[in-house]
Amino acid sequence: MKPTLCTDVDSTVWDAGAWVCSAVLDITGETLDIDRITTWTHILDTYGEETTIAIFDRVFDPQRVRDREPYPGAPEVLRTLQERFGIQIHFVTHNDPEVMAPQLGSWLRTHFGPDVGLTVTTGDKLDILEELGAFGLIDDRPETIGRVADAGLWAVAKPSPGTATSSPGGATYTASPTGKKFPNSSLQHTGPASFRGDLPRHRPTTNES
Repeated sequence: MKPTLCTDVDSTVWDAGAWVCSAVLDITGETLDIDRITTWTHILDTYGEETTIAIFDRVFDPQRVRDREPYPGAPEVLRTLQERFGIQIHFVTHNDPEVMAPQLGSWLRTHFGPDVGLTVTTGDKLDILEELGAFGLIDDRPETIGRVADAGLWAVAKPSPGTATSSPGGATYTASPTGKKFPNSSLQHTGPASFRGDLPRHRPTTNES
């Protein structure tokens, strides 16, 4: 059985932050201050619930998934892990499984290979990793990476401000429980990719925490 490495989707293999900026501009006419507003909670506090829901729905519209572009180099890195190192790649992301899974699965297979797996969940990613027997996770959220590392699994943050130190070639995929060395990735910070989904991937409301 191949060792399984899990990876997040939003702001990890595609630039969700750029789409948030675009949606904010289209809906509010304002340019998002990406130095100050970096999470959905910040969006909610700045624009209120109704506008935040409109922005959220624009960014995560299932019918627009096919229009997303992966980060430059991301497909090559994850395909290399599969083809050269024998790693099974399984994507794990927070969203509505019934609404998002069909469109997202097709997009991921197109860009990252026909054998990638996908779990769309509203639950705890760590539970998914345990169910899959995965050895680690790539993610953009420091708190998630911390919990994965505390569980004794291999963890790496997609490089963006405040989450990881990147080399000139991007994050370094180093030793894992498989005993293999992974190549430097090309997942580089290219704009507002530090935007993090601190709220669950369903419509955010003022009752969220």
